[in-house]
Amino acid sequence: MNHIIKNIKSKNCGLALCLFMLAAISLSSCRDEVSLPQPVIKLSSESITAPSLESAFNIAVESNCDWIAELQNGEMQWISISDAKDIGNGEMHLSLKPNTGSSPREAVVSVHNEKMTINATLTVKQNPSSGDGMVSVSELRSLEGATGVTLDKNAVTRGVVVSNLQYKNFPAGLIAIEGSATTGGGIAVKISDTFLVAPGEEVEVNLEGAEIKRDQGSGMLVLYPGSNDCVTRTETTGIIPTPLEVTIPELATGDYESMYVKVIGQFADADIHKEYLYECSSFIDEDSNTVGITVLQDCRFAESVLPTGSGFVCGVAGAADGSPSIYPCSESDIVLNSTRFGGGFSFPYVFSLMTNTATNDDGRYIKTQREEDNNFTHSAIATDDSGVLGEWNTSTAGKYFRFWFDNSGHHNFQLGSWMDVQQNYFKITYPEGIEITDGFRVQFGWGGMKNAPRNWEVLYSTDNSTWSTGKTETTFSIPKDVVAASGKGFLDFTVDVYVNEPIRKTDKLSVMIRPRNNETISGAALSTSNGRAVFHSCFLIDKLPAKSTTAAPSGAVYFEPFDGLSQGADYTLGDKLAAMLNYAGDDITTWSDDIRCGLSGTNVRQRPGYAQIGYVNSIDKDHKSYKNEVGELLTPKLATTGNHTLSFKAMAYRNKAVFEGKSVVDIKGDMTMGTIEIIGGGSVNGQTSFSFGPMSHDSFKTFSFTIEGTTSDTQIKFSSAPGNSDFSRWFIDNICVK
Repeated sequence: MNHIIKNIKSKNCGLALCLFMLAAISLSSCRDEVSLPQPVIKLSSESITAPSLESAFNIAVESNCDWIAELQNGEMQWISISDAKDIGNGEMHLSLKPNTGSSPREAVVSVHNEKMTINATLTVKQNPSSGDGMVSVSELRSLEGATGVTLDKNAVTRGVVVSNLQYKNFPAGLIAIEGSATTGGGIAVKISDTFLVAPGEEVEVNLEGAEIKRDQGSGMLVLYPGSNDCVTRTETTGIIPTPLEVTIPELATGDYESMYVKVIGQFADADIHKEYLYECSSFIDEDSNTVGITVLQDCRFAESVLPTGSGFVCGVAGAADGSPSIYPCSESDIVLNSTRFGGGFSFPYVFSLMTNTATNDDGRYIKTQREEDNNFTHSAIATDDSGVLGEWNTSTAGKYFRFWFDNSGHHNFQLGSWMDVQQNYFKITYPEGIEITDGFRVQFGWGGMKNAPRNWEVLYSTDNSTWSTGKTETTFSIPKDVVAASGKGFLDFTVDVYVNEPIRKTDKLSVMIRPRNNETISGAALSTSNGRAVFHSCFLIDKLPAKSTTAAPSGAVYFEPFDGLSQGADYTLGDKLAAMLNYAGDDITTWSDDIRCGLSGTNVRQRPGYAQIGYVNSIDKDHKSYKNEVGELLTPKLATTGNHTLSFKAMAYRNKAVFEGKSVVDIKGDMTMGTIEIIGGGSVNGQTSFSFGPMSHDSFKTFSFTIEGTTSDTQIKFSSAPGNSDFSRWFIDNICVK
């Protein structure tokens, strides 16, 4: 029995040994059949044809191994490679210097692994800037004549497009091309409406029959091809245009016209109050040199908010209305994210309560700051790098920054209450930055609940310790029983402060509003209950109005520039005014003779330097009950006969104080058509009454008409009569009859 068992064990051991040997042979065979991945190197491009300009290219490398890129024929001075070594997928960067010669040049880039077992190549060609039949852009510019120069033969010019048709911020029908990054290297080219080309692409212009002359609108030098098919796209590889950094004085020479440039600076103090980029603005450097920044109204980024810091602007150098200007090619060309040099603020300055949404504390132009351990002292700081700070101290905790619940546009802080009377205050502090010789004007929105103080005063200080009302009384009062609630009773005030001593540019200025006494709006006792004051819309500070006189144009028989008007808020300051957009001054029936100048009318009100025709009462009425009051403005008799040209500037009103889609009756904008009536003799195209327009809601436009057959009794009536229930406020300036 034991023998049998031993025999079985012996057989099993032999079988196990055989199985082990077979498995080992099989495993060895499998190992021999496994193949490692083959090294791969692929390039995103196999060839590049570059323009003669300095350029750069990024080439993607697809690889599963190590790789190194190098020039096949050794080092060359005109081309260099960076990021030339990596493992796996990566990217190498080529930089080409400008080819100023008359012959093309070529290089081959080899990308291979360390063992040299695999290789990919990239052929780089660069076109010359001159040669047979080639006329450089700078040579073209030198051919400018007084009435334009006509070219012949089969000469051509080439240049890289640096303007951007997609964003529409260059004079219509023109592109800017750059032939070299040196003075005189750019020129504008007239193209057909169907020719589409992107920035960085090179174009060739056949010069046969072309003209070179100044564009009458912009004043820029333009190359007009002999026909539309004379402008073609070349086969060169597109590049990313690189801006040439220049100074503002260099731009003023015109040597960089139609070139892509970069300028360091910030928007001028006088322009930082503007709301949108399309409002023509000046760019200023640290030496106070200025150049215009032009963003056209139909540009895709025209309504982007104008940034207020310092930094740089890139764009095509050119001209607007004959003056040097820069046309940014896209919104990313404007980078102003550093603090303004010199710091401070400038007149006019709007501390705005405009919000982004109906959410508390969501300020568009300010950021609220809450005191952790003090519910009665709070602050808000401007987000424009000016350092302007608003603070308030009250006897009880007030409600925070909010958009008024009924969508009336009276964005506000509810400040309450005022039981400590003059120990409580609202204060705005401005950093140094402006010199004030005689005084300043403040305009602001204010109101209160029934048991809030009725009588207030405005004081100023340069040391935040000694406070003064200045040389004159600086008080204001809320009318008895006029309570701010449900969209009404939100009042607008103007206070002129005449300083005791000039305020230096290095001084900080603080302006305070505090109660004069404990008399309340209702006449009841001052109390915590229903005792909040309401600061709404904005706090605007500006220089005192100065009597100015605009010279009458040559040949004018009647001219009214409205220079004597100074009341109301300046509508052109935009949505920073919030509900104070509607803040107009006195009606024409109360104007003094020296500013009325023979004018008459109804529902015509003051704005600073211009007049408003038509009116909507937003003080006594809530927004659901707003009513359009038609305005009429009548000139005095012209006292002249014959045919005359009538011109004037006009702009329509739009409520920007509230959000789109909210239940506000006039949010879509007032009518853009006005009415003119010729009274006492004369007509325009045979008509004595006619409509004009459309007016813009954002800027003044000039309108001109010929009046035939005027008599000594002729008068002109401007009206906002819409013929229906639509709102029809509009502004008028510089009425001229020649």
